[in-house]
Amino acid sequence: MSKNTMDPRVRRTRLALQNAMKALAQEQDYETVTISDLTTRAGVNRATFYQHFKGKEDLLASIVEDLIALMSEETSRFVSEIPDFSSPVAPAFLVSLYLRVEQERGFYGRLLGRGGSAFFRDQMLGYLEQMIGMHVTRLPASLPLVGRIQGVPPTLTAKVLASGLLGSLTWYLENGRYFAAEDVAAWTWNMQGMAPWKPWSE
Repeated sequence: MSKNTMDPRVRRTRLALQNAMKALAQEQDYETVTISDLTTRAGVNRATFYQHFKGKEDLLASIVEDLIALMSEETSRFVSEIPDFSSPVAPAFLVSLYLRVEQERGFYGRLLGRGGSAFFRDQMLGYLEQMIGMHVTRLPASLPLVGRIQGVPPTLTAKVLASGLLGSLTWYLENGRYFAAEDVAAWTWNMQGMAPWKPWSE
């Protein structure tokens, strides 16, 4: 069920629990966060929690799922509007990913940084692989990347690109105060051979 078709009460409860997780994960190690901590912070009872999530890992995964779902929608829109990927700037869907992560730097930095959550990192990587895998076999021949991946299994290409993107996001969380999201998005896009246009700095 998409967020757009979700019952408003369900959406509010889900969001309250997600926000509780985001807040608590910044205050203490993720591993020490309990269901009781989450329900108390969200203002719901334990039974309500289990109506929405199987456990705290399921809740954490939903945060990643919602982030990637938004990016996937924007990616599909970009591909339909600019099928040859020709653009004078980095694509909006990629910039928005960096901006969303920046807006919640405390949460993403804590879970993706050193000593963070291996589960969260694996979830991010898995969803990024799925999203990239949807498009990797349909890239236009004008992209530098296409010539490099001839004969490479699409799943491997998706994994390598997803790993690079996650690494870039992690770097941005550590260094973003010195650089604009648009610049980091463009650098990443260019380094991965996805841009037919000139480097961002020119």
